[in-house]
Amino acid sequence: TKLLLQEHGRTGGFSLSAFYVRRAFRILPALWLFVVAVFAARSAGLIADPGSFGTALFFLCNTKLGSCGWFQGHLWSLSIEEQFYLVWPLVLAIAGCRAVPQLAFVIMTAFLLTAQLSLLMVGWLDNGLSFACIAAGVLYASSPATQARIHRLAGLPSISLAVLLVF
Repeated sequence: TKLLLQEHGRTGGFSLSAFYVRRAFRILPALWLFVVAVFAARSAGLIADPGSFGTALFFLCNTKLGSCGWFQGHLWSLSIEEQFYLVWPLVLAIAGCRAVPQLAFVIMTAFLLTAQLSLLMVGWLDNGLSFACIAAGVLYASSPATQARIHRLAGLPSISLAVLLVF
């Protein structure tokens, strides 16, 4: 998001195709290497992994559309990230970059609410909460006001309270 906003600031717009090409070059080589290594280990009989390679390669490990097995199941977080970034730049292209903090806040709130209502539960993974966390990161990255508020609140008393609540 920050790179898209910077590009928009420099040029007055951003290239969706350039964004997706950058993502592909950043994500796909490591993904392919990982999937090939799992495939080779499974083919050699070193691991027993019933996972679907197609589900892994199409970033669907967080859905019920196929099983990723234990080894490829680790790709669930990458699936969530890629699904978010498949849609998010399109939203920005339609809504405009000025609305990023507001859109991120609305998306974060909507996914937090749906996560609480269990509308997006997929097996053991709560996709709504995961998408809300990414939207929170977008909000932080795109809003200096939000960054300043968080920095003011991030003192020892707030951190101590958060740790206490977690435990």
